[in-house]
Formats: sequence, C-alpha cells, structure tokens
Amino acid sequence: MRMISSIGMETEKSEKDTVVTQVSIGGFDIHVKAKDLVAYLENKIGLVWRCRLKTSWTPQESYPYFEASNTADFQRTERDTAFSLKDTTEYAVIRCDFKLEFLVRDINEVKQYTDWSTSSLGILLQLASAPSVWYRTADDDIEVSVPFDLLDDDDPWIRTTDFTPSGAIGRCNSYRVSVPPRHGAKLNRALSYLREQRVQVEFLKLPLKNLNEPEPLDVNLAALKHICSYKRPVFDAHKCLKAVQQWLLKNPKLFKSPKQLDDIVEIRRLAITPTRAYCLPPEVELSNRVLRKYKDIADRFLRVTFMDEGLQTINANTLTYYAAPIVKDITSNSFSQKTRVFKRVKGILTDGFYLCGRRYSFLAFSSNQLRDRSAWFFAENENISVHQIRNWMGRFTNKNIAKCAARMGQCFSSTYATVDVPLAEADLSLPDIERNGYTFSDGIGIITPDLAKEVAEKLKLDANPPCAYQIRYAGCKGVVACWPAQGDGIRLSLRPSMNKFLSNHTTLEICSWTRFQPGFLNRQIITLLSTLKVQDEIFWNMQIAMVSKLDQMLKDADVAFDVITSCTEQGNTAAIMLSAGFKPQKEPHLRGMLTCIRAAQLWGLREKARIFVPSGRWLMGCLDELGCLSKKGDRPHTNEASGSDLDGDLYFVTWDENLIPPSKKSWAPMQYDATEAKVLNRAVSYQDIIDFFARHMVNENLGAICNAHVVHADLSEFGALYENCIKLAELAATAVDFPKTGKLVTMPAHLKPKMYPDFMGKEDYQSYKSTKILGRLYRQIKDAYDDNVEAASSELIVVPGDIPYDRDLEVFGSSDYILDAWDQKCSYDGQLKGLLGQYKVRREEEVASAWYQVAYHPKWIKKSMELQEPDAAANAAMLSFAWIAADYLARIKIRCRGIEGVDTAKPVNSLVKYLADRI
Repeated sequence: MRMISSIGMETEKSEKDTVVTQVSIGGFDIHVKAKDLVAYLENKIGLVWRCRLKTSWTPQESYPYFEASNTADFQRTERDTAFSLKDTTEYAVIRCDFKLEFLVRDINEVKQYTDWSTSSLGILLQLASAPSVWYRTADDDIEVSVPFDLLDDDDPWIRTTDFTPSGAIGRCNSYRVSVPPRHGAKLNRALSYLREQRVQVEFLKLPLKNLNEPEPLDVNLAALKHICSYKRPVFDAHKCLKAVQQWLLKNPKLFKSPKQLDDIVEIRRLAITPTRAYCLPPEVELSNRVLRKYKDIADRFLRVTFMDEGLQTINANTLTYYAAPIVKDITSNSFSQKTRVFKRVKGILTDGFYLCGRRYSFLAFSSNQLRDRSAWFFAENENISVHQIRNWMGRFTNKNIAKCAARMGQCFSSTYATVDVPLAEADLSLPDIERNGYTFSDGIGIITPDLAKEVAEKLKLDANPPCAYQIRYAGCKGVVACWPAQGDGIRLSLRPSMNKFLSNHTTLEICSWTRFQPGFLNRQIITLLSTLKVQDEIFWNMQIAMVSKLDQMLKDADVAFDVITSCTEQGNTAAIMLSAGFKPQKEPHLRGMLTCIRAAQLWGLREKARIFVPSGRWLMGCLDELGCLSKKGDRPHTNEASGSDLDGDLYFVTWDENLIPPSKKSWAPMQYDATEAKVLNRAVSYQDIIDFFARHMVNENLGAICNAHVVHADLSEFGALYENCIKLAELAATAVDFPKTGKLVTMPAHLKPKMYPDFMGKEDYQSYKSTKILGRLYRQIKDAYDDNVEAASSELIVVPGDIPYDRDLEVFGSSDYILDAWDQKCSYDGQLKGLLGQYKVRREEEVASAWYQVAYHPKWIKKSMELQEPDAAANAAMLSFAWIAADYLARIKIRCRGIEGVDTAKPVNSLVKYLADRI
C-alpha cells in the first residue's frame, strides 16, 4: 500500500501564503483506511489536509468486462456495437478512467457519417497503428479534512494493455466516435483541423463488408508481402488485396521464389506492442550458426521484438510508473512499479505464445538484440525442442547471468561459414599476455597464411586477401591476425581470453574482416578534441570542404570518383561505371546512386557531425609489436582509449596534424575498471535469463547518459573536462558493460538535462541555440541539407521516356538469353531479393548484355511498365537489375570506347586499365 498526503504547515499567515507539504509513505497493512491514517498522522505531526490511499496494481473489478462481436462489419445500431458492456445494469459504476491516445499523424483517413437510427453524428477513424491505452484509478480511498476545495494531486495516467478480454482495441484499425447533434459544430471544427493537417476526410457512402474469397497460399503470401512494402497508407484493404492478387495471377513470374544461399536466410519477424502483434515480412539477413544447423526447420525460428504502438521504441516510462510525481523525484528506481505492459512482456517471455497454430518459446538473444529489445523464439515440434537446441549450442557454465546470456547469444552472431578446422589443427591455449592486472592480448589470436588464404577464397576475397578476421570458432570469439606458421601443423591459435564456453563446433565462422574504412569525425570526437583546444576553424573548414565536393559530384565525374572512392563505403559499382566512361548526366542509375550517396553524406553531417577526414581511417585493432597497439608498457592502449579490447573493436586513427591537440600530449586516461560481476551460487536458469532481459528493458539508459554528456559538455566552458561530464563518462563506461556484467546504473536526477542544444533535434523538449562548434556546424548544414534533399528527390524519379539506351552494351549472342533475362528481371523487380543463380554459358558478358537490354531497351521498358502493380500511378522504371553485372558492362563499354587517348593519370580513369586487361 502507498499513501500520498498533503500536510498544512501550522502558521498564522493567510491562506494564500500557506505552505503545503506533500509526502509519500508506505509499508502499512493492506487493511488500513485513509481515515485511520489521517487520525494517526495528525496525532504525530500536525494537520493533514488530504490523504489518498492508493494500491500498487489495477484493482480487481475496477473496469467493466468488454466483448467484441465476431464480425468485421460496423453496424450502426445501439444493440450491435463493436464492443459492449456485459452483465451490467443501466447505472454501472466504472472505477477506472481509461483513455486512448494517438497522434494526428497516425490518422490515415476519417469517414464521416450520420446515424439516422440514433440521431447521432459519427466518424470512423482509421489509424496507422493502435492507440496507446492509459488508465487512472478512480477508486482511491481519500480522506479530506478541510472544508475547501483542493488542487488535484496529480494522480498519474499509467500505460496499460488492451483492457478488453477479446482484444477489440488491438484487433481493430478503425474506431467509431459518436456525438449528439448538439455537438455537431465542435465536430466540424475538429474535422476542419484534421483537413488542415492533410488528413483525408470524406463521407461514408457504403457499409464495410466482410468478404472471404481465398486465393492459393503462394499468391496470398506474395500479395501480403507486396502490400507491406507500400510506403503509402492502404485505405481500402479488401479492394487493394483483390487487385494485387489478380495482378499476381496474371504475372506468376513476380512471385517466383529466389534461390536459397547457404549464408543468406529469410528471418521471420514478429513485433509485439502493448495491444497487438504485427507479423512483419521476412527479412533477408546473414545467417548464423544455429540457423545453418537447423536450416530444414528454419521457418520455426522467429525473431520477436517488443515495441511501443506505431512500432516505436518502447521506453522505461511505458514499463514502470510511480504512484505520484513526488515519489519519482525523491526516491530511487526501486520504488517504481511495473505496468501491465511490463507484465505482458514478462508473461510472453516466460510462457511463450501461440501463433498460427504453433507454440513459440523463448530461446536466446544476442548482445545487439538485447539493445533492440529483441529475442529469438522457437516453435517446437515432435523432433526438436528448445532444450535440445540449447544443448547442441554448447555448455554454458558461467554463473553470472549477464555473461551466460551473452555466451548463448554468441551462437546467433551473423557470420559466414567458411572452412572446417579440426580441433587437431587448432590450439586453444596460446598464452595470454598479462601484466599489472591487464590482459594485453584480450580477444586476439593467430591464423596461418595458408588457412587465411582458404578463408579468403571462400569469401571471394582472394584478389586482395584480408590480413585479419573477426571470428567465431567453437566457443571462442575475437580476432585472428595473419602470422607465419610454426611448422607444427597448427593453423589456428586462440588464447584463453577468447574462449567463452565449451563447444564442439569446428567451422571457422567470419563476422567481418579488415578492409578500407574511411575516417570520419563525430560529435563525441569533436567534443573531446575541442576540449583539448583544437581550434573550431579546423572543423568548420573540413565541413565546408566536404560540402563543396558533395555539391560538385553530380556535375564533375572526377569529383564524384574522388568522393565515392575516398569517403563512402559502398561506392564500388558507381566507381566502376565512372571509370568505364558512363556519365551521371546521361546514365540515370549512376545519377541515382550518386544522389543517394550525396544525400546520405549530408544527413550524416546534420545528424552526427560526420565529417570526412582524408588523413584518417577506422581500423580493426590487433596486437602489434611495432608500437601502435603494443603488447609492451604498463597498460594496453586499447584499454586507455575507451576500455576496449581486441575482439573486433574499431579505432579511429588520424595523421592529420590539424587534429592533433596543440599541447601534443594525451590527457590521463580514465580507469575503466571492470565492474565486479554478481555470481550465483548455482547454475544459471533460463528464468534468470528472462528476468535479466526484462530488467534490461526497464533499466537500459546508456543513450540517456551519453546524451546528457553531450548537453553538459556543450553548456560548460570546460567541455568534456567538466566534473559532471567526468561523472557521466564513468556511468557510461559501466552502463555499456551491462550486457556483460548485469551491473545497473542510475543517472542522478541533477545530471538529467533540463533543456537540449538545437543540434540534438529534441523537438519535444526545451531547446537552446548552441554557441559552440557543434551548434555552428549544425546550423551551417541544416538549411543546405533541406534544400539539397528536396532537389535530390526529383533526381531519383526516372520516367520511361527519359531513359537512354546505350547500344554499346549490346553484344553478339546476348539474344539467346533475352527471355531468361526477362524472367529474372521480373523476379528481381517483384521480390527485390539478392543474387541470381549461376549460369552455364559461353561468355558471362552475353548474360550481362541481356540483363542490360531487358532493363533499358524501350521495348522491354514498355513491357515492364505493364507489370506495375494495379494501383500504382506513374511509377518510375526500375533499372538496378542491369547493374548487378556492373563490372561486365563496364568492360563491354571500355571495349567499344577504347582506351587510346585515355589519361590514366586522372583518378577517375584509374580503373580503366584494370578493367581493360580483363576483357
């Protein structure tokens, strides 16, 4: 039980000047009444004006029993409503207040009508997502001892789940609101406001109907996937579904299943919100160890994400509440109480759920999934159970709950399966290098050149083999760097610091590898360098130079080539096309790629101060005897930098003299002492892991701590050296390790920002104009970004009549593959999925030429537009299919263009000779 009381201070001042203190107390017996408490408190401390006795949960029988009719029709009579009170009298007493809350932007459409049978006005609101449901207890035990009215004491609205037993709120997308005719003027004003906000409002002409005309399963699946991909609202779902079904039946090529690849898998997804569950289209992702093992029943694995309504991130305020604001202000998190939303999440994790006739049970989660409030569930069958899968994954003996959960999640890391390395060829006991309480070799091992070459060949990287890989092997994780073999038959050497659990799995799995990764600044790096007296003009000039190049890249091929080969990570196709002589002014797909790259770079500048550093790189950390990340010294440089290790972390490295602090000295590094992990005196159970997952959802606050650090550093003249920033940095170091240690972090109330700088874009909070470099950089790019994006969007629209056809790319023999290329293009355009199957043909260029022709030739463009979905209006032509084979098309173009007279000294032509040599 919890009591909130208002206590009047004994004073002879006027009522206007009377000071009223509000206090919260608890811990008394459940049978105590408010009147008894008032008598006790007045005897002990003085006058009590009001005492409100609250319970910690929704009172039993505090709201009516609702029931929804089993129909999709909306009947406009009082006796047949969407849901109604059951077994209640005319004067039923409702003891909880409920409200449904949604934003104007969530309204897809409003239908207005008049119900003549009841002489009432009505509207049907069609929402994009379910409204958030709130309740407020209206049956508190209240004792008031003064004769005058008191201000409301802020009894809070608390988030809850769908309070109708049949789930009527969650199952509906349309909601009826009826008002008496006397309120017609108010209703019209409300509808006028919605029209001003560009909400579609119209009169309802015909009643909705429930029709069931099934089509074959594969057609229904393809139709639903297609409709789910729409970026616009669907106003008439039945009409849209029937039109798409008919379109697919006429064009069966559009729902042809793609070839399944070993390392690519379709992940089935479910989003669960407080009131409903959304079955999302399968997502194509890199596979993992478990899904490869059980690929024959991969459809029984489901990735479940817990989200708020509208598929927004669910936050702690939705999962917990306080009896009153005063309680939140003066007490710790331990006094918070769990909402029905939290109990819904916890119940699903513990008990599982039924979906389409299958019962899904909690399996595990990875570290990334923990941050996303996501987890793996599995539907057991008669042969495979959740327990069997866990046993196959390995033996998890760690008695710290967080670490045990992380070890299980390790099996779900997205990886490429490469070479099988027998245990006889692997040494799992390569000694760690330890000194002064630090492990200098934490997470780093060795791979021999011959094994590294085999892995590169498997990954199709043999043209330029990486020198290090981030790996998973058996129960080990970390990085292996290429190192000469010792001649003892050992090809893979791993250290004890890499071994996390026991497993017999011997396939070497690759998470990532060393490759070119350009260097960029961000808000955190700029804040630190500015604190260390790097001049603001340095950052300002770097941004100006970057924006200048971005503005020229659609006009100048040399500038475009420089941008995409130096400061973008995904410009390979565009670089090949530019080197082959394609011009963005004439080739729409090239122009579209450059436009998107440019828009992404501008967005990074505005949202993250992501400024390109020509003399900088992001590099994978490895143990190095040459002095960079040395194994010598008193403390590992990786630990000094950010408390990191060598198991795949990336480090920003620059040799730009302008970014070196004038003092030429490093500040003393923080002591990133590992938080002592809580260890159980028994084996970790799966209920422990579920409790840990739920606790993380409530207490995860790393983002809030980091945002507070940005605010305090911006407000203080000392920047990141301000004492509040130092404290926040320490808290962040602990919070970031929560998935490993389970150590909770609470941010003190006085460190929570009261307002935010303009560059953080916190529109729902009080904002101020930042006078520091981050604010200046933001305002310099903000207006330019808005103008550029609006102009860029028009560049991406390519209508059929504007598509040029390049006859240079027609080669003899391609006609043999035109019909097959057309079939493949239909599948590609319709499904938008991955790679095509391998062809057994004489020359690959013939296939590439055929792909180009069916994408660009006017005859095939016309045919392609005939296959556009039935409800689409003037859709742009789809051209990307041809450029899957960009390197072959580039070689054909160079063959027709010739290389005589080409200035290979120019950067844009640097690939010409490389491509020409392979014709």
